[in-house]
Amino acid sequence: MPETFRRTPMLTAAEVAEWLAIDRGRVYRMHKSGQLEGLRFAGALRFDPRAVAALIDGRPADRRD
Repeated sequence: MPETFRRTPMLTAAEVAEWLAIDRGRVYRMHKSGQLEGLRFAGALRFDPRAVAALIDGRPADRRD
């Protein structure tokens, strides 16, 4: 596996809710409104911990497209 390719463990909505001290429903609403970027894998919504940390810090997420 190339050194430049590293997997970042993705967070569930429940884990994000715990990080942000909010309920899981609000995490889904934040995602739907575009406040929190997430990805769907096999129907499950997952979040990059770097994006959540950026939200907590009040800075834009570092998007790596």
